[in-house]
Amino acid sequence: MPPYITPSIEQFKTQMYRVFPFGGTSGDTSTVQDQDITQAILEASAEINTALFPSQEIYTTYYNYLAAHKLIMMLRYSSQGIAGQYPWFVQSKGVGGVSQSSYIPEWVQRNPYWLALSTTYPGLTYILYVGPLQSVGVCFSVTSQTNP
Repeated sequence: MPPYITPSIEQFKTQMYRVFPFGGTSGDTSTVQDQDITQAILEASAEINTALFPSQEIYTTYYNYLAAHKLIMMLRYSSQGIAGQYPWFVQSKGVGGVSQSSYIPEWVQRNPYWLALSTTYPGLTYILYVGPLQSVGVCFSVTSQTNP
């Protein structure tokens, strides 16, 4: 398996053009800046396992989903500042006649990392790809001979 190249800011923007408001000038907090994307890509690089991806194209796609998750979490965090609290998962919520509850599959619940990723659509998209691969494992075949 060849070493994969980390996606660029432009590749991220191309894939996520409908998700984030890119542009503006440095310091503009209403849009996502290149430095925000750079930080998200850096954080994603610490968590991605290249052995799970069969090609550069698939690696780039799912790397960008993981980076998008990191970017969303970073934007949520920055908007709340030090007073923010981690948004644990909705078990049940109701107001008047309206209620909400969530179901999270057991295989996600048993893994705290996947549980945290499931808080955003890009994070969920990422775990839906890598989750089954990590649950089952990645197998490689090696051809050899035994000595008589």
